[in-house]
Amino acid sequence: DKEPVKYAVIDEGTTVGFKYNLKGQIHLIINDTDLGPVIQNVSIHQDVYAVVDIYGSTTKIKVLSPEVQSLHEICIVALSRLVPKAKISALPLPRRFIKNLQSTM
Repeated sequence: DKEPVKYAVIDEGTTVGFKYNLKGQIHLIINDTDLGPVIQNVSIHQDVYAVVDIYGSTTKIKVLSPEVQSLHEICIVALSRLVPKAKISALPLPRRFIKNLQSTM
């Protein structure tokens, strides 16, 4: 296991990002380097919002376009929010997809 990220020195021009996955983890990404999960056990059944706190000598931030999720991930998140767990196995979907869906719930 990696050590948790406690702080990071952010220089001018540094790109900071977060990636949210179906395991309920939020990864910290600095300059395209994934530093691993900094938050775990986040419910995938609710929206997640980012809050940016700027202080010190920071004068501006720029919000970049998010990474595009795969259609598979989008479907898993949508179905896990909309379909009760007890009804997942009755969906007319491939067994492998249903197993993936059930494993996220």
